Amino acid sequence: MRRPDIDSAVRPLVRNMVVPEALRMMRDAYRHRRLTVPTLIIFGRRDHPLTEQRITQICRNPTRYADHIEFAYIDNAAHFITDDAPTEVAHLTLNWLKHPT
Repeated sequence: MRRPDIDSAVRPLVRNMVVPEALRMMRDAYRHRRLTVPTLIIFGRRDHPLTEQRITQICRNPTRYADHIEFAYIDNAAHFITDDAPTEVAHLTLNWLKHPT
């Protein structure tokens, strides 16, 4: 909120999309839905408490919920991965888009 230009862009997104979607997720709106789009999820290895071990515990059987899902980890990134390691995120993403299977 220290940068009004960014805050004015992010505030409507959070208010109109993120919050309503979070409420739907908390009400189990997607419990019986399956993710069919190939999906890459990237985590920063310095994002505590979401360590790679914890993610593995939380997502024990991702194929139960998704047709094609992959997890990738970036060593020198925490929660804001695109800020911490933009080059690595771009490399992983572009490589994955070239070879999604």
